[in-house]
Amino acid sequence: VVNEKIYLFYADDLEFIHQDLDEDEFLEVKKLSTNTVEELINNNQLKDGKSIIAFELYKQKKNGK
Repeated sequence: VVNEKIYLFYADDLEFIHQDLDEDEFLEVKKLSTNTVEELINNNQLKDGKSIIAFELYKQKKNGK
């Protein structure tokens, strides 16, 4: 039984200002083009299901669906 909940949010025109991470938290932010993400998925380099679903929902939102 899986009871994990995931919330996805769509936002655009954002500006990176800073990170406020915990002392033991490490997070690298990267900006990737849509084509690059497609290539990563197609080449099996991006395998995380949550990320792939979020990307597909992003594409639908950007295309007005």
